[in-house]
Amino acid sequence: MLQLQRLVAQTEGNAKLSRQQQQGSQVHHATARQSSSSAPAAALPGTFEEQQPKAAAADVQQQQQLLQQQILLRQLLQQQQVRQRRLQLQLRSEPAVLTSLVKRCHSWQHLQHLFNTYTQHFNAVHVSAALTHLAQIQGPISPLELDQQPNGLKQLMRELTSAAAACIPDYGARQLANTIWAISKLGCGSKVPRRLRNGYLTAFMQKLPGAAPQHISNVALAVGNMGWGTSTVWQQNLLQAAESKRQFFKPQELVSLLYALPLLNVQPAQPWLSTWLDACYSSLYHFNSQELAMLGVGLVRLKQQLSGQQLAEYLHAVQLQLDATVDIAQHSHGSRPSTRTAPSTGSSCSGGDAQQDLQQPTQESQQQQQPTVSQDSRLQRPHLAGFQAQGLVNILWALAVWGVKLEPSWQASSLACTKQMLGSCTAKGLSTLLWALTKLQVPVDSTLLAQLLQQAQPLLPTASSTDLALVMWSCGTLGVRCQHSSSSHRAVSSTAAADSSSRGSTAPDWLTDLLYYSRRQLAGASTRDLVSMLVGAVRMHLQPDARWLQAVAAEAHHHLSSMNSMELSSLLLSLTRLRHKPRAAFMAHYCSRSVQLLDQTTAVHSKPRRSSRSRLRHSDRPAADGVGAELYSPQSLANTVGAMAMLHYQPPKAWSRAFLAASEQLLPAFSARDFAYCIWALAMLDIQPPQLWLDEFLVQLRQHIPTMVSSELSATIWAVAKLNHKPGVDWMQRFLDRVVSLTQSSTASEQVGTASSSSSQDCNGSQSSCISRDGEATQVLPVAWVATAAAHKQPVSTAQAPRTPLQLSTDFSSIILHGLTLWATARLEYQGVPGMDHSISSAQRVGANVDKQTASISSSTDSKQLAVSGTAAAGATSVAEDGCIVLHF
Repeated sequence: MLQLQRLVAQTEGNAKLSRQQQQGSQVHHATARQSSSSAPAAALPGTFEEQQPKAAAADVQQQQQLLQQQILLRQLLQQQQVRQRRLQLQLRSEPAVLTSLVKRCHSWQHLQHLFNTYTQHFNAVHVSAALTHLAQIQGPISPLELDQQPNGLKQLMRELTSAAAACIPDYGARQLANTIWAISKLGCGSKVPRRLRNGYLTAFMQKLPGAAPQHISNVALAVGNMGWGTSTVWQQNLLQAAESKRQFFKPQELVSLLYALPLLNVQPAQPWLSTWLDACYSSLYHFNSQELAMLGVGLVRLKQQLSGQQLAEYLHAVQLQLDATVDIAQHSHGSRPSTRTAPSTGSSCSGGDAQQDLQQPTQESQQQQQPTVSQDSRLQRPHLAGFQAQGLVNILWALAVWGVKLEPSWQASSLACTKQMLGSCTAKGLSTLLWALTKLQVPVDSTLLAQLLQQAQPLLPTASSTDLALVMWSCGTLGVRCQHSSSSHRAVSSTAAADSSSRGSTAPDWLTDLLYYSRRQLAGASTRDLVSMLVGAVRMHLQPDARWLQAVAAEAHHHLSSMNSMELSSLLLSLTRLRHKPRAAFMAHYCSRSVQLLDQTTAVHSKPRRSSRSRLRHSDRPAADGVGAELYSPQSLANTVGAMAMLHYQPPKAWSRAFLAASEQLLPAFSARDFAYCIWALAMLDIQPPQLWLDEFLVQLRQHIPTMVSSELSATIWAVAKLNHKPGVDWMQRFLDRVVSLTQSSTASEQVGTASSSSSQDCNGSQSSCISRDGEATQVLPVAWVATAAAHKQPVSTAQAPRTPLQLSTDFSSIILHGLTLWATARLEYQGVPGMDHSISSAQRVGANVDKQTASISSSTDSKQLAVSGTAAAGATSVAEDGCIVLHF
């Protein structure tokens, strides 16, 4: 209509201009006639008289055409005005017409024009519909991207949100739910003032009795994503309303509400949660891949875990989606997908498309789905849409947090799906995927590991500190190793990233990029990120340069006050392994924080509810959350004091007293390794424990002697002798019996190993391996070889692994153990003690055989190679020049 009015005005202007031109032409013709009558020269007869009628006729015709066009346009304008008045009357009598006009808008510009034209006709329903439709048009907008939107769009969002705020008293449950959902979807939840937030929440709480299940789940998810604080009363009313209508919730609505509860900081009572989990379990095969991921993440955040039959059904439902993902990918390349059926114990239905973040409001006319189905329909093959990258990552993350032991078939499905998803993973997704596969102990082959490294390298510039920390920790734990050449053992530089033209071609470039970008992100790194970076560097055998280590230590210094015991021990031990000696100020602050946690550990475990002998069993480890996360465990105690010993750092007396008090409470939970490292470190630091502490230490250690290895026995007997503490005869006999049995078995196994060495691998070997904490052999892949294979996109196989350095098979730990045992028995004056002569003579006889074996080996091996191989085979023990035993972690 506005365009029609402009066209009429333009036509009238053209007609006026034409009349002015005609009048000017008449004046010009009159002047020409006067001048021609007074001119002496005779003009051509009939020339002017013939032209004048033609020009006048043309002007009259043009004027008539303009007049007709003006009349026509005026008629059109009148007709448009009539239709406009009729539409306005219709809008007043039939509001649904305006709602249909809102839904026909295909862009925010069209919606803005409609809103500006008919603002006076918009009621509460129209405002809610317009805001919801705008959210559907624009899709999800991140709050960080809100300021980057066009000014017209931001103006429209401000106008609609202001109009929606004015309509809160007139809203019903559906309009409130749709409005709150749209505000969250448009990313402007943080822009809403607190007063209006409370208005929305209060109004919806009042409408809860009449709210549909979809409205409840949508509001809960939207409010949780926006971070609006909710009161306890509001949360209780929400849970009560959901429980009263639980049987009417659809599968998507069930899992959406469960996913939203931790976002709202709601921890339901266990009866409510158990009932809700049963409803989710009955609808398990109704969930699509995205909803299965939301269910897992929600349960993890609520600190709940599926177990037994429920966990088995959940894993099977996930595996169906994993296999469907692979089938869809193969089908897109021309392969035929396989056919799978749901188990008879579950239920099946057509899975919907994966939803992003929030459910979109659906039509009220959709039929309600029942949570249970018949036995016959359970056997039907469900429609499986497969996983997206983020859904797969969330599933694996939840299972890793639960610590689920996966079956081989499930592992194969997850690995096949992972290969399909690598190209669409973000930096955060890829780092979380690596971490989850590592925690789940999924056997990642070298080919997939090379693909993961290749995919991770171009994402390093956009990775956060947490992403980089997870990549370093996962690579180290998965077996990626940085092998230094024998001629050069230099540190890897982190001062500059590799050139983009050659990045990814060799391992040094990959490692340089990793260290460079991790150093850039140190300012935003958390405590866990810093510790994970250091632990990953240690496990990869990576030696960063001094600048990187100094930057990490300086940043960790700021986080010491908030670290727990495990983070403190891992931090100091990793810095020690990386050959970095912290500054005095760092160690002073470290010991201060450590004393606080040691005192808390002593206070918790010294409560009278525990007896002196059974204060803490071996399985009674500190809890993973709450106060227990702050307490020291036996392993963290041993690692802390061991790191100080390797640094030759003399701790303050206050720390020593706190350490002895805490360790005395935890002695019943010590392992053989903890006993050996703890007593060795105390002897190295010249910390003399009280006599009662040493007696209790040996009493608790006695039961672990039959399971101790050579390095642990060597460290223990050396430290006990150095501390001038003489164990009882029974304890010493038990120790010597273990020494004799261990050295005899070592000699026998060495003879068998020598005889069979010719039929096995050569001394260099074609593959290196290490023993994990669970005792299983894990593959160790040099990072240079893996990264080079990834850069050239070559298939990687274990047989292609480079050869490892020479390692002698002789158990040199027997030599060290025998010498230290005899030295300790002489130092502690056990000669001539009744009952000890037989044990000592047996040890001497075994020692003589070890000495003969040592002489034969020394004659065929150079001294340097013997020392290096002996230290490695001793399993973490060696003898320094001053006669002290050196224990390597």
